[in-house]
Amino acid sequence: MAEPSNVKSRLAIKLSRYTIFAALLIGLLLSSLQVLNDFIHQEDELDYIVLEIQEASLPSAVRSVTTLDKSLAEEIVLGLLKYNFIEEAEIVDDLGVVLAKDKKDIPVTSTTWLTDFIGDRHKNYRVELIDRQYQGMAPGQLNIVVNLDQVFDAFYNRSGFVLLSGVLRNVLLSFILIFVFLSVITRPLEKLSRQFESISIGDQIDTTLTVGHQHRDNELGALSDAGNHLLIKVNELLNENRVFNDSLIENEHRLLQLIDSLPQHISAQSSDGTIHFCNQSFKEFYGLDAGLESNKWLAEGEESNSEWVGLGGYRQRCIKEGRQLQVEAMVLTSVANKKLMFDVEFIPLSHFNERVSLVVANDVTDQIKSQEHIVYLATHDEVTRLPNRYSLKKRLSDVVFVGKDETSAVLFLDLDHFKNINDSEGHAVGDTVLVEVARMLSQQFSHKSMVSRFGGDEFVILMLDVAETREDAALIVDGVARTIIERITRVINLNEKIFHMGGSIGIMMFPFEDNDAESLLRFADTAMYEAKNKGRKQAVFYQTGMSRRVEYRHKMEMQLHDALHNQQFVIFFQPQVNVAGDIVGFEALLRWFHPDNGLVSPVEFIPLLETNGLIIEVSEWIVDQVCQQINNWKFSGLWLDYWKVCINISTEHFYHENFLGLFDGALSEYDIDAKSVCVEITESVAIKNVDFTMSRLQALRDIGISVALDDFGTGYSSLSYLKDLPINVLKIDRAFVLELETSDVDKAILRAIMDLAVALELTVVVEGVETLEQVGIARACGCHVFQGFYYHKPMPIDQLESMLRRAG
Repeated sequence: MAEPSNVKSRLAIKLSRYTIFAALLIGLLLSSLQVLNDFIHQEDELDYIVLEIQEASLPSAVRSVTTLDKSLAEEIVLGLLKYNFIEEAEIVDDLGVVLAKDKKDIPVTSTTWLTDFIGDRHKNYRVELIDRQYQGMAPGQLNIVVNLDQVFDAFYNRSGFVLLSGVLRNVLLSFILIFVFLSVITRPLEKLSRQFESISIGDQIDTTLTVGHQHRDNELGALSDAGNHLLIKVNELLNENRVFNDSLIENEHRLLQLIDSLPQHISAQSSDGTIHFCNQSFKEFYGLDAGLESNKWLAEGEESNSEWVGLGGYRQRCIKEGRQLQVEAMVLTSVANKKLMFDVEFIPLSHFNERVSLVVANDVTDQIKSQEHIVYLATHDEVTRLPNRYSLKKRLSDVVFVGKDETSAVLFLDLDHFKNINDSEGHAVGDTVLVEVARMLSQQFSHKSMVSRFGGDEFVILMLDVAETREDAALIVDGVARTIIERITRVINLNEKIFHMGGSIGIMMFPFEDNDAESLLRFADTAMYEAKNKGRKQAVFYQTGMSRRVEYRHKMEMQLHDALHNQQFVIFFQPQVNVAGDIVGFEALLRWFHPDNGLVSPVEFIPLLETNGLIIEVSEWIVDQVCQQINNWKFSGLWLDYWKVCINISTEHFYHENFLGLFDGALSEYDIDAKSVCVEITESVAIKNVDFTMSRLQALRDIGISVALDDFGTGYSSLSYLKDLPINVLKIDRAFVLELETSDVDKAILRAIMDLAVALELTVVVEGVETLEQVGIARACGCHVFQGFYYHKPMPIDQLESMLRRAG
C-alpha cells in the first residue's frame, strides 16, 4: 500500500490533532463556566456578609451620630476593622464631619495582579444612618471599604486548580479515544486499502475483500460487503463490455451499410482533398471504384474543376476554423455530366487523430423546382397562366416608386355578361373562354407591358412608357383599348360552340396626384364601371367625377344592410290579365323606399343585393310577405281561388339548401294553397345545372307550386330543353314586345314560341305590353295573358286593394 507522502496527512494524525484540540477547548470552556458561576456566587456572598455587618453596627452608629459621641464611633470603627477583608471604616455626621475613621494595612497576595486585571481592588459600601425617632432623618453615614483581593484570594487558588484538572482530564480522555480509533477503524481501513490496491482488472477479477471477524457486523463489514458487491458489478460490466464491443463492431458494419444506402452524398475529406471514406451515392455520382477512397483524385482534380475549387475552399475553412459550414443550392456535376443542386454541410471531424471535414451533400433539385413552382403559383393565375393580382400590384408599386416621367396607363378590362356563360355552360367552358381571351391579350402586347388576370372575368393591362406627353399617350392607349374590344367582341368558337363576347375597359393614366398602386387600380376599376353604365363594349378614361358615383354605389351597399331591418323594403304587385281584361294573377315586385332618396330603382339595388350576399335573406322575406298577404286577402274576401302570385327567385336562392323548406314552412304557417304561388326563374338559372334544376322544379310541382320561366328567349340556350323542364308558364321578355309593331322577325319568333308552348301545354304570359297595338299583335300570335303598363302598373298593397274593391 502506498503510504501518505506527508506524515501530517495521515488520518490518525489528523484525528489525534482534532481530538486533542477539541478536548482542550471543551475542558477549558466547561471549567471557565464553572469558575464564572463560582465567582458570581462569591460576590453575592460578600454583599450578604457586609450587609449583615452593617445591620449589626447600625443601632450603635445611629446613636453615635445623633449624640455626637466620638468615643462610641471610634469603638464601632475599630470593631469593623477586626474583619480581615475590611481595610477602612468611617462614620460621619450629616454635616460631613468625621466622628471616627481608621484604616489598616492588608498584605499583598499572589493573586493581587488578577484582582487588578479583573477590576478595582477595593469596593465601597455606604449606608445611611437613619433615626426612626426623628421621622426617618439621616443624621450621618457609615462607609466601609472592602479589599477584594483579600476576599477572593482563596477563590482564585481554587479556580486555578479546577481549570488545570479539567483540561488534563479531557486530554487524557482524548488519548484514550485516539488509541481506540487507531485500533478499531484506522488499521482495518488500511487493510482494506491494501486489498483494493492489489486488485488487477483484466478479463475477470478474483479478489475478495475481508475484514476481521469482530468487524463483520459493523460499518467496516458493510464497507467490505459493498466493495465485494462493487467487484461483482465490475465483473458483470466487463462481461457486458466484451459483448458491447462485439456488438459495436457489428453495428459499425451496419452503419456503413446504412450510410451506403442513404441518398445523400457523404464523404470524409482532408484539407488537401484526400478522401478517407465515402458512401455508395458519392461513388455512383462521381463514378468512383470501391478502392479509390484513399486516393487523392479530388485534390488532383481541383485545379481543373471550378466546382471543386469552391468546394475545397469551404472544406479547408471548416477544418481550419473547427466549425460547421453550410452552403445552399450548390451546383455539382455528375459523371454523366448532369448538373444538380445540393445543400452541402461541412462538419469538422476527427478521423484517426487527423482533422478532416465530413461533407454531406443533399440533393435539393426537386425541392427547389417545387419551391419555384409554388412561387409561380403564388404570382400567376392558375387558369390563364398570366400574372395574378399580387404580381400586378407589386409591379405597379415598383413602377410608381421609381417615378418615371413618361406617361403610362392601367387598362381595366371586364368581360360583358361572362356570368351567363358560366351559368349556362359551366365553369369548365368559362375557364376555356378566359384562356382564349388571355391568349389574345398576350399576343397583342409586348414584353414591356404586363397582362394580368385580376380575378373572375377581369383582366388588367399595365402599359409602361407609352409616350412622353399625356395627349400622345391617351391617343395610343385609346387605340389599343378599341383593338382589345374589337378582338374580344368577335365570335369565339370553342368545341363547335359559338360564344358572343364583349368587353368594357376603364383606363387610368399616370403619373397622377394619387400615385399609388391601390388608387390607380381603383380609379381604373371606376372607369370600367362607367363604361358598363354607358352601354358596355367601350373604353372610358377615368375622370375625377366618376369616384363620386362609385362612392354613391358603395354608400348604397352599406345602407342595404340596414334596409331590411329598418322595414324600408316593400312589395308592389302588378296584375296579370287575360284577353277579357280580367285579373288572373299578380307578380310580386320588390321596391326600396330610401329615407333620403325616396323610391330606388330595382335596377340599382337588386344587383347590389346579389353581390353583397343579402339576396337570400331578402328573398326569404319576400316569400314570407307574399304568403302572409295572400292569407290576408283570403280573410278579407278579396282573393279568388284561381289567382296566383309570381315570386322572382335569384340564382343564389334557387340553389340554397333551405329553398324547399322555406316554401313548405310559409304555406303551412299562413294556411294557403300551394297553387296560389308561382315561382319565377330565369333561363340562365334553369340551365346552370339542368339535372339539379329539373329535380328542384319537380319538387316544387309535387308540392303544388307552379313554375314560370321568366325572360324567355334572352339566354344562351336553345329551345330544345323546354320539353324536359317541369314548368307551367313561359314569360316572353319585353325585348320582343317593344319591336312587335315594326319587326316581322320578332312577330315570327313570337308565333314560334306560341306554337311550342301549345305543343308543350304551357301558359304564355307576354310582359311589357304598353300599347293597344302590341296587345293586338300578341293576341293575333296566340297570346292570352298579358302584363304591362297598358293594363296596370305595379302598385302598393293599399292601392291594389282599393282597385280590387272597386272592381267588386
